Amino acid sequence: VSSNARLIQHVPRDWDYTLEDLLEYLHPEDRIKGYQAYEQLKKGEDAEILIRLMLHHQTPTWMRVHAKAILQPTAHIKMQIFGGLSNLTPLKSAEKIIASQEQRFRHLMEALPLYVRVIDPEGRWLYANQPLRDILRIEEGSYVGKTFPDLFDTASPMRSVAQKSFELDQYTLASGEAQKW
Repeated sequence: VSSNARLIQHVPRDWDYTLEDLLEYLHPEDRIKGYQAYEQLKKGEDAEILIRLMLHHQTPTWMRVHAKAILQPTAHIKMQIFGGLSNLTPLKSAEKIIASQEQRFRHLMEALPLYVRVIDPEGRWLYANQPLRDILRIEEGSYVGKTFPDLFDTASPMRSVAQKSFELDQYTLASGEAQKW
């Protein structure tokens, strides 16, 4: 199976597998998805699924399958299936590595006795560690996509402090200078 998309045409003499034969190549947890995709194809609908193929080496190969059926109820060949395969195994491996690194980052940030936040170029919050959330009395995730002033009601005395901090963030981001506290 190549990582390049390719055209596959089911012709009984060349490639005459039953549905059960094909499902045997799928990871046991993905066989229901494979059967559901087949049912879609039988209705003349396109199918796209993310599955794990179990090939000779018995290590799952993640694949994205795009398939289209041409139904010919009166012909000898009742259904022709055309499709493309994309090997997503390298992508899945990279996702696993990134998830592990993100978890290590979060553990480190949560353990620091400092106030830490991560903002995007517009000054919107992406992350705040536990000590900062505790001092500001904000829930985890409630700050995502908000600027510092947005975290406080307009009547809150913290709003003006947050506005000054936001303005400093904007200056720092625009100038490229490091903030010093």
